[in-house]
Order: sequence, then C-alpha cells, then structure tokens
Amino acid sequence: MEALSSEQGASTPVAPAPAKLTVKEKYTCPMHPEVMKKKAGKCPQCGMNLEKKEFYEVYTCPMEGCPYMSEKGGKCSGCEMKLKKKLVSKEDYQDLTQPQMTYTCPMHPEVSSDKPGNCPKCGMKLEMKGPAPK
Repeated sequence: MEALSSEQGASTPVAPAPAKLTVKEKYTCPMHPEVMKKKAGKCPQCGMNLEKKEFYEVYTCPMEGCPYMSEKGGKCSGCEMKLKKKLVSKEDYQDLTQPQMTYTCPMHPEVSSDKPGNCPKCGMKLEMKGPAPK
C-alpha cells in the first residue's frame, strides 16, 4: 500500500487488500479490547471469558495522523520512519483504511473542514491535521 498525494499535498491512505494480509486469531475481552491472549481464558482485569477474534496484521507509521499502512514492514514513504506492526480487528481495519481527514486554518484553529480549501476568515490555505475525531 502506498499513500497517494492529492493536488493540495494531502495524503490519502490506500489500504492493502484484506486477501493479502496475515490473519491472526487471538482471544480478547469484550470489555477490555487491549487484553489479547493466544489461548482462551479469563480477562485479568474483569474476569470475563475471553472471546476468539480474528485480527489483521498490518504495519503503520508511528507518526500520529500519518495514514500510511502496509502489509509488510519497511519505512513510511512520507517521513521515512520505521513502520510498526499492529494487530487490528476486521472492524477497526475498515476505520483505519477510510479515515476522514480534517483541515484547519493555522491562524484560526476553530475553523475546520473535511475538505482542503481556504479559510473563510482570512483566506489562508487550510492545513491537513489528520483524521477527524469520532
């Protein structure tokens, strides 16, 4: 997967096809998704039974807001940082591959848009700030 540049210089993620990704089975707590185990058991935080779930193994850029993702390790094409391996659920994978970017004015941070353009207050070019908060 590569990040494509638009005419405004914004980066849009292009996700690897799920068929190319490594699928890992892990057991996780429905209340504490950060708890992942190789075998069935109880959550160490709340005691609930762990549920089997499939995760995709992807590599993402560690820089916050960078949309670069790959099915293999390597370096980010934008910042040259080493990609980090990450397990993501199939549901979270959909969110990662289609983030909604937000653009703000450097002089008026209260002005934001989901599209590139100019600030209605001062006319400056809006800058990409990363995925919009959910």
